[in-house]
Amino acid sequence: MKSGGGKSPPAPLFQRGGHVNSSAPLFQRGGHANPSATFLQSGEICIRSAVSKDRDAIRAIIDGAGNLTEAEEACAAELLDIYLKNAGQRDYSFIVAVDGQDAAVGYACYGPRPLTDGTYDLYWIIVDPAARRSGAGRALVEGVGNRLAALGARLIVAETSGLAKYEPTRRFYTGCGFIEEARVKEFYRAGDDLVIYTMRLRPYTESGN
Repeated sequence: MKSGGGKSPPAPLFQRGGHVNSSAPLFQRGGHANPSATFLQSGEICIRSAVSKDRDAIRAIIDGAGNLTEAEEACAAELLDIYLKNAGQRDYSFIVAVDGQDAAVGYACYGPRPLTDGTYDLYWIIVDPAARRSGAGRALVEGVGNRLAALGARLIVAETSGLAKYEPTRRFYTGCGFIEEARVKEFYRAGDDLVIYTMRLRPYTESGN
């Protein structure tokens, strides 16, 4: 699989909170959200588009994730710089979860899957360990969903590792409404499966419409 610009997509997603309220509505379906609006989610946590002033905070979140390899950290940082330094690119979008002082405590990166109609990849979602249980992870998924629904997107795809230590990540996805669509045995390395999750923003039809 290739992402925009001929680059390989980032390594599997890592969500650091994992505690969600699965009974709450995730996001507006039908494309009525305002993708540029900041909205409240879980107390003082708000979601907005990432801007240049957030760079240092996002880099600190990446560096402090704790379960990323050096290559994964470099990839996440590279995509952030692509987003911030090239306003005309459309391959990667970033949103941040911010606290009451407008400081970023988590972020998500997503973009369109090349050669598809309305399918988007959720590349990264990382929350500062200090913001666990704040609702920031779920709010970021909600923010991505709102923005993509407003664009008329059909499908969000998320990937993660099948290792036992990523069980909280897998529970997070299913708690947010994703379903496990496929599993590729030993994709990353021996004993480390690729697990693919999807969320449909429009109902599936046999005809593909």
